[in-house]
Amino acid sequence: MDDLDQDDKFNNIGNSESCDQVGRGGEIKNDVQEVGIRRSILRQRPGKTRTRSGPGSETDEHNNSARRSSVVKWANNVMSQRRSSNLSSTGDSERKSRRDSFWTRLAKNKDVWSDEDGDQELNQDQVSCRLIWNHLISELELSWKNKWKTVTTHPCIPFVTLVCLAVLLSISIIITIQLNKTYRAQKQIKVKDLAYDTGRWFSGQLKIAVSPLFTLREFVKETSVFHDLPYLIGQGGEPGSAPYINSSVIKYRNVSGICYNSTIQEEFDRIAKSIKDSSKGKGAIVAMNLSPHDVACIFYPLNNTEDFTPPLYLDNSGAIGQDLLKDPTRIAIMLKTHQSDSFTVAGPMSLAQCSGCPPAVRVGFVARLPVNMPGYNIYAGGVNYTSWGFVAAVLNWEKIINQTNFQERFENNGFQFELRKTDRILNTSTNQFYDKVSVLAQSSKAHTFDPQAYYYVPLPDDILTNWTMAVVSEDGFDAQWYRPVIALSIILSTVLSLMLLFILIEKQQHKNLLQEMLPAKALKSLETRGLFAEESSMVSIFFSDIVGFTSMSAEMRPIQVMKMLNSFYTEADKLATKNKVYKIKTIGDAYMCVGGCPDKCSAFEGAERIALFALDLIELAKRFRTDDGSQIAIRAGIHSGAVVAGVIEKKRPQYTLFGDAVIVASSMETHSEAMRVQCSHVTSHLLKSAPNYHFSLVENGIVELTEQGKFKTFFIEGADKYIE
Repeated sequence: MDDLDQDDKFNNIGNSESCDQVGRGGEIKNDVQEVGIRRSILRQRPGKTRTRSGPGSETDEHNNSARRSSVVKWANNVMSQRRSSNLSSTGDSERKSRRDSFWTRLAKNKDVWSDEDGDQELNQDQVSCRLIWNHLISELELSWKNKWKTVTTHPCIPFVTLVCLAVLLSISIIITIQLNKTYRAQKQIKVKDLAYDTGRWFSGQLKIAVSPLFTLREFVKETSVFHDLPYLIGQGGEPGSAPYINSSVIKYRNVSGICYNSTIQEEFDRIAKSIKDSSKGKGAIVAMNLSPHDVACIFYPLNNTEDFTPPLYLDNSGAIGQDLLKDPTRIAIMLKTHQSDSFTVAGPMSLAQCSGCPPAVRVGFVARLPVNMPGYNIYAGGVNYTSWGFVAAVLNWEKIINQTNFQERFENNGFQFELRKTDRILNTSTNQFYDKVSVLAQSSKAHTFDPQAYYYVPLPDDILTNWTMAVVSEDGFDAQWYRPVIALSIILSTVLSLMLLFILIEKQQHKNLLQEMLPAKALKSLETRGLFAEESSMVSIFFSDIVGFTSMSAEMRPIQVMKMLNSFYTEADKLATKNKVYKIKTIGDAYMCVGGCPDKCSAFEGAERIALFALDLIELAKRFRTDDGSQIAIRAGIHSGAVVAGVIEKKRPQYTLFGDAVIVASSMETHSEAMRVQCSHVTSHLLKSAPNYHFSLVENGIVELTEQGKFKTFFIEGADKYIE
């Protein structure tokens, strides 16, 4: 500030008739004088005497706040009346000169404003898509940087967001999975019912196809010509029994003189033909057989040509003489046959006439029914069975499955299937059993599906032992909406979590902004009571401004002035944080802060903090350079005293100080010198007892204020930390 401004500022300190000052001094004096006038009015209000309640006083503490609010309101009304009186008593020319501060003159001077300042609106001709795009990208980049900073400095925000995401995903996915499980179970029940129905049909068809064996067994029991056959064949290897054809391979026995008997063959042909012709199997039985003592003996027909299309036919002569009890691959089924009084089914098997010939029966089964009669004995597996042997029928499986439309039933319901049979087979080379899975029937597209996609339904029937219906749904067992709903749940949960994240970020940024504007204790009080006021018996207040600011800034463009002030006072804010003092506000080129409130500390510590801040600010000014390389100079002042602190206004709340100490601190700055810190004698006494530093103080002289009186002042030259 130049000398003219300084003199003008000095001549108007404390003058209650001059509320409007010129330039920066006028603006800062406006606030501090107004506070002082209010303080004076509070002290001098006619007819009222302030008293402090003693220990026995009936005055409640909570009435103090209401009294302060009413008194401040009354003081505002008085100040408004005084301003009106002052303005009416001042000439037009004087008012105009006082209002036209530096900032007013700068605002009225259109020549200094141009598009080069960067923040002006662009002309329509200057607007382009690329410029708009770059502007949007810059704003988005800045916005995301601020959000990222908020997230990294407040880890609870991403933690809460992740917890919310986990909860939403868990709830939505669990519900979707449960609904899908219900749908899947219902579909599997439908498949199981369909498979059971199919199994029951197959069981019924097999019973129909095999039913002639029961008739044949009764004929064996009643026809005497068959009774001697087991005795004639005998137990393999015993004296008098039919010998083995090859002693090294004991599977076939020489039964030519026993089974090739025309009388027996004719009788069996007559009986078997009658039974086969009257069968309901419709060509399912392609051969019938008598096996006394479990040795294949008599077949009807021996060569079956009537059930096949030439040149195919079925020649059964190759099986005559086979001793099934001595065949390792047949012993298991023979034991099972004798252990049951019903029939057993072995297969599937392919029946061909020669090696390399096409099979006459591609899928065949052999049904065996034991003929249990007293007087006969078969020794097998260490157990004696009272049995004549068994009767058997060779079944053509294709004839059976072609008699039904069960394939259409599955496909019409959207299913593909495989009918499977698992047999326990002995590996003669390793003498170990293994499971052989045979596919008895399948739908048209069953081979195109992954085996793991099938749902397996064991058929619950004694006849169909180890038979399984493998069913797969063409569109899967899961509901068609299952995967889309899962994806939608993930998307919605993510979107809701991101919305929560942005809300928490915005809330935290709003909270951070409020914390920058107002002290934490004030925020808490405003949230609970709607107002905040406190008194401090001793705080230290700091004021500073830039020397010669008017003349310096007159040579700069507005944007350059703003950049300079922003750069300098941004660094000043860092120093305030470093020295634990609270910034009140900046007015133009002036800076105000306080030590000792709102964060309470001792008067000595508060004075020490504010003095250290003042010295750091002087050092900052020494190092600071404007864009053109110019150096700036500041002057500073400090005073300590009692103040009332509070938050005023609702629209733009401010934390501010009220009291004579504010006016005196501003006067200390006004009467200070460039690049020096002036303090009052009150502050000097506090600094002499500072807890951590020794301050070098130089006496300056006396400053006389109109209402506050005379003050002895000192310059703070430096500080040295005490050595512990």
